[in-house]
Amino acid sequence: MPSQPHANELLLRRLFEEVWNQKNGAAIEEIFATGCVIYGLPDPDAVLRGPEQFRAVFQAFIHAFPDVHITIQDVIAAGDRVAVRWSAIGTHLGPELGFAPTGKRVPLDGATIGVVRDGRISEAWNMMDMGHLFEALRGDSSRF
Repeated sequence: MPSQPHANELLLRRLFEEVWNQKNGAAIEEIFATGCVIYGLPDPDAVLRGPEQFRAVFQAFIHAFPDVHITIQDVIAAGDRVAVRWSAIGTHLGPELGFAPTGKRVPLDGATIGVVRDGRISEAWNMMDMGHLFEALRGDSSRF
């Protein structure tokens, strides 16, 4: 039987592989606690409450980047917390980011810290380099 930190790590790995890479939205309710709070998704100031709000952001992102693939770069699990550094790549084919699809294949780097309680994610913090993503989509190399 895996240790608690290892089981928590497997849950976060499942989030990235099953939900994001396999596009399995049905697994969201199995992975997130009913009253979960998710910070920083889709933007730094955002706060999502519950699996339903996460699902809405997930569906919008998958519509914008239907071929998105996330690679886990690093994982650190200790106690009830799991930190994941990840990189994603996808082709911008939907208008959900506020502008017309560009058809560009673009990268996105980020990190997620999850708190697991009773076998589900109860809290999560997300940090992503959205500025770099938007620059790549606009074809603009200048910073803000």
